[in-house]
Parts: sequence; structure tokens; C-alpha cells
Amino acid sequence: MAGRGFGGQMCLLVGVLWAVVLGWSPQAAAENQDPFFLSNEAALTAGAVTAVSGDSGAPWYNPAGLVTIERSSINISSSAFVLRWRDAQDVLRLELPGGTTDEASLRSFELLSVPSSIVVTRRLTSDLKMGLGIFVPQQDHYTVSAELNNEDGQGQGSFRQRLKLTEELTRYHAGPSLGWQAAEGLRVGASLFVVYEQSALEEEFLAGFTASEANSGFVFNRRRITLSGIGAQGVAGVQWSPVSSLTLGLTLRSPVFIFQSFGQRERLTNRTRVNNNQRPDLDVDFQEDDFDELDVRQAYPLRAHLGVAWRFEGGHVAVEGDFRPAFKDQEREIDSGPIVNLRAGTHFEWTQGLSVGLGAFTDLSGEDEPDELWETQVDFYGGTAGMTFSTAHLLADGSESDDLVFSTTLALRYAVGVGRVGGQLFRPLASGGETSVPNVVDVVFHELGVHLGSAVYF
Repeated sequence: MAGRGFGGQMCLLVGVLWAVVLGWSPQAAAENQDPFFLSNEAALTAGAVTAVSGDSGAPWYNPAGLVTIERSSINISSSAFVLRWRDAQDVLRLELPGGTTDEASLRSFELLSVPSSIVVTRRLTSDLKMGLGIFVPQQDHYTVSAELNNEDGQGQGSFRQRLKLTEELTRYHAGPSLGWQAAEGLRVGASLFVVYEQSALEEEFLAGFTASEANSGFVFNRRRITLSGIGAQGVAGVQWSPVSSLTLGLTLRSPVFIFQSFGQRERLTNRTRVNNNQRPDLDVDFQEDDFDELDVRQAYPLRAHLGVAWRFEGGHVAVEGDFRPAFKDQEREIDSGPIVNLRAGTHFEWTQGLSVGLGAFTDLSGEDEPDELWETQVDFYGGTAGMTFSTAHLLADGSESDDLVFSTTLALRYAVGVGRVGGQLFRPLASGGETSVPNVVDVVFHELGVHLGSAVYF
């Protein structure tokens, strides 16, 4: 249905698509600070543990809390199941001459199983306790894809476009901790973690226009980046009880410094044009780059946590806030403003051997208004609820303790994320002006997690 000049139009179209692809640089979705909790107490009370961390989470949340652990222990906790539902409606839009349009959504439904922490604690003296732990504070994996198909309103052909994004991220912290009773009611502690992070981002973009079997063209672009880093982070904490029913807690978490980064970048771009049964014009460009860099860089910023807890017979109530300053990381394409989050929780004994916990939290993004594809600005608000079952078994005479205590914690975490996600509006045949512009949409994300923890105190 195309006229004589269609060959030139096809050349123009493929050239436009070529320019769009080369300039197209989707962003990885920025992670929030606390996607799941790393100890049983934190899972029960929405992370409000800075002033009361006295279980295996103390090396992470406040190492001063190690002092309050009465016995040595082995503790394993995990976010046994984490369901993440992300849905960005009409985030991709296509407009062709003649007024025809098409929309597509990017959706992701992921089921993860995260080994949150493995911690061993040991009582050295009555005033000095130590811990050794492995924590997984970040883990994510998602794949989103969308397809746009439409007929040119002027009857000159059809346009098709497909997009697929896949991202993986995992971060590990491992190291020793010490807690010391400095004075009556005053506890201090510190942790030193080795940090290992690995991430991968893969993007595929395919677009083409077909008028007839003899006149068609398309552009395919695939980019993949794998990145690993090794670094360190320090944590220092204080707990002070001016009276037995009141405890104040302060934790300072240093920035994460990455000392060595290594990985691979690769990009494949394929442009094909068929015009009037002539030999296809094929242009393929492949770029690959391996890198291994010894260079200190700040990957995550400082965080400060301040909490207060009121104790009553059989339980406590805790409230806390944490602050993170503005932060930029060009390597990971993060540009975040300052963040203040709040958490509150209670944990109390229901009956002998059974305790119950409830909590509420915020997990704010701090990101600016998104202006790139799949760049997010989503603030999460949620709550937790759970219970701990404890049983004691008597030991033989002569043992260090009279009994062996087994503890099992089961908790639920739900969070709703409200915010904005960056999309794209494509106008591949627009005369003058931009062929691709941002298209920001409102979104609501959902997260549901099941925390399972087991501990042995001896």
C-alpha cells in the first residue's frame, strides 16, 4: 500500500529507530532500605529494635544488645517466602500518524526465598559477649516485559515493539561483633562486616515497521551488565537504661565502602532493512568490556537509628526513627535525597511459652521524580504480626545450664508501595520533535513476606 517514496521512508524509519535504541538507557529499579527483617525480634516488631535488640539480630541492629543475651545461642532466620507484585499500568505508549495509539503495562510477580541471617552468639564473661553472623539485607529478582502492536492510521503498514527487563540483586554482610557492659545500665558494642554484592541487569528492545513483504525494517538492542563488589561496613551501638523500665538506643551504621569491583558489560545492536526485494541491509554491532577495578567508592550511605523502649511485665513497647542523608552513586545510577523512616512495635508474653508481636513501619524511597524507563519513586508503608513458641528441655547434672531452650518464630510482613514509575512514549514517525519522551505513571506495589526463625539457647 506504500507508494514509490516508501523506500526512502523506510530508510528514515529505521534510522529513527536506530537513534532511539542507541539513546535508550533504562534504569534499574532502585531498592528501598529494608525489604525484609533480619532477626526474629525485628520480624515481630517491624524492626523497632534499636533500644531492645537482645537476640541474634543484635550484631546487625545494635551490637550493644549482645550484652543482654543470657546464653550462648545458634539462630537461623529467613524470609521463607516473599511475594512481590509490581504493576505499572500503561507505562509504555505508542503513537503513530493518523492518531492511532497503543498502551502496554509492565508487570512482575515474583516469589523469593531469602536466608535472612545465620548468627552464633557466645557469652565470654558476664560483661562481654560476642557474635558471628551472616546477613542478607538485600535480595531481589524480577522480569518485566511488554509488547506494543499497531497499524498506521494512514494505512501504510504496521508497527511492532517489544521490551523485556530482568534484574537481580543480592548483598551479603558477614563478620564478628562484640558487646560490653561498660557501666550499670550502659552497654556499648560494635560490628565489622565484610560486604559482598552481586547484581545483573539485562535489557532487550525490539522495534520494527512492516508495509509489505518487500518493505520492512527493524532494530534489536540487547544490553547486559553484571557487577560484583567486595567491601566493608562498620556498625557501632549504645543502649542506656536510666531506669529499669526505660531504655534508649543509638546505632550508627557507616557507609558501605567497596574496595574492588569486577564484572562485564556487553551490548548487541542489530539493524536490518529490506527495501523493494533488494538484498537485505544488515548492520550488527557488538561491544564487550570486562573490568576489574581496585578503587574505593561509597556504595551505600551512613545511617543513624535512634530508639526508645518502655518495658512492662512480660513485654515492651518500642518506637524509633532512622535517618539517611542524600546520596549519589553513578555506578549504580542512584540519586536519592535524605530519608527519615519511623517504626513502632510491641512484643509481649501471651501465655507461658508463647509470645506475640505487632508492629508498623515506613520504608520511604527518597528518589526524585522518575524520568527514565522503570526508574521508581515508591514509598512503602506496612505492618508485621507474629508469634514465638519456646520450649525448654532439662539437661543432665553438670551442664553449663539447667535446660536447653528451643524457639520458633513465625511472622507476617505486608507492605503497600505507593508512588511513580518512569515509562516511555514512542513516536517513531513524528515529524520534528522527539521520537521518545518520558511517560510517568502512578503505581501501587504490594509485598507479602513470611518470616521463619529457629533458635537454640544453651
